[in-house]
Amino acid sequence: MKKIVVGLLITTLILSMLSVQAGTETITITMDPQETINIECNQSAWDPSAKLGENEATSATWGNLTNEGDVAVLVNISATNSTGWTLENTAGHNQFNLSWTTDGSAFTLITTDDQTFDANIPASGQSGNYTTFGLKLYMPTSTSTGDVQTSTITFTATAL
Repeated sequence: MKKIVVGLLITTLILSMLSVQAGTETITITMDPQETINIECNQSAWDPSAKLGENEATSATWGNLTNEGDVAVLVNISATNSTGWTLENTAGHNQFNLSWTTDGSAFTLITTDDQTFDANIPASGQSGNYTTFGLKLYMPTSTSTGDVQTSTITFTATAL
């Protein structure tokens, strides 16, 4: 009987040691179904030196718009009127003109309405996840204000 009791005590001791040594580890998985849309432009300002009736262009590789998000995007472009001039298809009295290019020869007008800049910029980490571009400004032919004018170009990305 003593052998059985001692045997049970040893078995109980071994089992209690095993349960102390056994443990669990967990991994928490956070799942977010939302896509990350993030575009970045390496330029934030341009100060052309063109005067009334003149035009000026940057190089075709002056700007770089990069998709830093995890989804391919369509990018639109638009610009604002300034306080004293309007953005138009052609320069004129109190009217200026902006356009963009990716090759330096073909320029596309920028308007105050969104229009396609790039129909498909791949996600970050994929080949071709950026677009290089240049800008061209046609100054008004004449103006009724001598004030410095500013316009803002906006790029808007939408997930594809």
